[in-house]
Amino acid sequence: MEISDSTKVLCIRMVLFSVYVLAGAAIFQAIEHQEQMREIKRIQNTRTEILRKYNITENDAERWARTFLSTSLGNEDFLEWNYGNSFLFAVVVVTTIGYGNIVPKTVQGRLFCVFYALLGIPATCLTLKAVGDKIAELFTKLITTFEKRLLKRPHPNTWS
Repeated sequence: MEISDSTKVLCIRMVLFSVYVLAGAAIFQAIEHQEQMREIKRIQNTRTEILRKYNITENDAERWARTFLSTSLGNEDFLEWNYGNSFLFAVVVVTTIGYGNIVPKTVQGRLFCVFYALLGIPATCLTLKAVGDKIAELFTKLITTFEKRLLKRPHPNTWS
């Protein structure tokens, strides 16, 4: 069985798109992760300063945090720019969804985002076009088969 040209194009574009998004996620994570770690360190230092200044025990601080804080700010276990979130951000950028829960905070991250989108948005359009072409091809075959078998039409496009 020979693979059609549209299937080859679809496969190539899907692979290239996947590689582009995976590489973009890795780059976003590499750029933004360091800044986030610095921010966590600043928050921890501020927390330590406040605990010392107002003579708050560690137990009271933890109890207050569990009661009143609804974010994971300063939690080392929570990394906004982990690979999963970076991947989601990369997909959101190239699909122009603009979900916006995380955004690059560094100048390098913002500049990379602009150029990443400039290349990624057209690549996404081409990939979606290939997907649409393949779906249209499959529906055409399905309708042709339906008309031949169920409606007993020798020529599917003839309406009589």
